[in-house]
Amino acid sequence: MTVCGADHAAEQHAQAREALSRAKTKLVRELPELASELLRVPLVVTQVWGIDTAATDGRMIAFDAAFTVRLAADDAAASSHGGTLKAVLLHELLHIICRHAERREDRDALVWNCAVDYVVNNMAIDLGANLPTGALIDRSLSGRSGEQIYRLLMADPAIRDAVAEQRSCYGLADTMLTPEEGNALTAVAGLQPLTRTAVLEIARRGRTALEVILRKQGHGSPNAELGALDAINRPPPRWRQALSDWCQQPSRDESSFTRPNRRMLGHGFVLPGHSGRTAQGIVVGLDTSGSRWDRRVLACVLGQIEQLRDVMGCPCWIISFDTKVTARRQLEPGESLVATEVLRGGGGTDFCCFFDELEEIRASQAQTVAVIITDCMGTFPTMPHDRTCWLVPEAFSAAVPFGVVVRYDEQPD
Repeated sequence: MTVCGADHAAEQHAQAREALSRAKTKLVRELPELASELLRVPLVVTQVWGIDTAATDGRMIAFDAAFTVRLAADDAAASSHGGTLKAVLLHELLHIICRHAERREDRDALVWNCAVDYVVNNMAIDLGANLPTGALIDRSLSGRSGEQIYRLLMADPAIRDAVAEQRSCYGLADTMLTPEEGNALTAVAGLQPLTRTAVLEIARRGRTALEVILRKQGHGSPNAELGALDAINRPPPRWRQALSDWCQQPSRDESSFTRPNRRMLGHGFVLPGHSGRTAQGIVVGLDTSGSRWDRRVLACVLGQIEQLRDVMGCPCWIISFDTKVTARRQLEPGESLVATEVLRGGGGTDFCCFFDELEEIRASQAQTVAVIITDCMGTFPTMPHDRTCWLVPEAFSAAVPFGVVVRYDEQPD
């Protein structure tokens, strides 16, 4: 780089920092509820190749200097409504609050970025932001979670490809950085990325602030994205006890004369009371799509269910499935669940095939409970099924149409 080139780069870097400082100040004034979250996030101006617009790893925000200066110049133009740089800054902050970098997990990076861009852009509009032309916006998706929109995009390749093309052609595609890239950028700027504790606190406080702001502005409809955020922000329960309590809770059976209604005995009447019966069987569903389960962790989870079966003295079935049932068997009394070889499958997940098998078992064992080990990514039945427990790793968000969710940590005992 020549001396003139170096001077230009330094001047552009200084202009970008000043423009971002102004945008941050305006955003703090307009959305004071989010001020503490924004002011805590390290903000880096970079000219590193590969970040053409803005980026985040969930612990910091990076802006390309040339992109920042261009947006600031567009905002200053007489024909502009202004505020686009401020809107992009809000966009990146919302990614951090919603913990989109870590929620991506093993999903396709480009499609996930498109999905969560729809989420934060709809939120930004609800918060009064003026997004740049070409930003991914579809108001019919407002209120949906990133996971829900991702599934919609993956279900239709034509729509998915069109969205990806739109995202790239306007030069607005931000980047989800790896933690290593985030560390390198903040180190060059002499800053430190947010700690894990700070990220969790920003997500918790930011989620509360978003709900307050949206309610004030009349956006009171249910928001699945905030629900997904609640799910991962909630401290994990003591899953073993939670699962045990749920499986052994008595269900209300049909009226029976075995336990008469005591309130009517003094009047000379013997009316039926309700009897409660615990489960007469456990049906274990194992979602094997992609066979992603760590076998040591799976052994711990199955071992806990095995102990419950022995304590309750009830029969147990295990069904493995993905888009179809790949194995089903009833275990012999005392047979180990852990040793059962049913872990095979791949592709997507259709929970309907599991519930079809469950209903066949319940035809003869009505009081069976269903415990499904899954990441909750798949097609659900339209009709609810009672006494269903979804056993989900704590790292996954879980939006289920019925039943209860028990989260477990993926650390083998």
